[in-house]
Amino acid sequence: MKETINLHDYAKGKDLNPDYSFMVTKEQVDLAEAMVRSRRFAGLNLSDYCNVLDKEVEKQFAAMIFSLPELDYHQLVFRGTDIVSLDGRRIFS
Repeated sequence: MKETINLHDYAKGKDLNPDYSFMVTKEQVDLAEAMVRSRRFAGLNLSDYCNVLDKEVEKQFAAMIFSLPELDYHQLVFRGTDIVSLDGRRIFS
């Protein structure tokens, strides 16, 4: 995602019914749905999404920017490689 999108606008008309896995949990989806229903996050914009999954070198990385323009607030949110590899083996032990 290179463009900026508003969380509420993006979610309109979408039915979140993903296949749950260790990468997408029910708790994460429940949180996203609660944010979409909340007036508190009505102005939340998402931008600059990046997602890299490389099983060969066991690398996971994702990031995006959350912005609240009315507060001139921007936050970089990211995740990286877990201690469990993409195929379920423990790494960094």
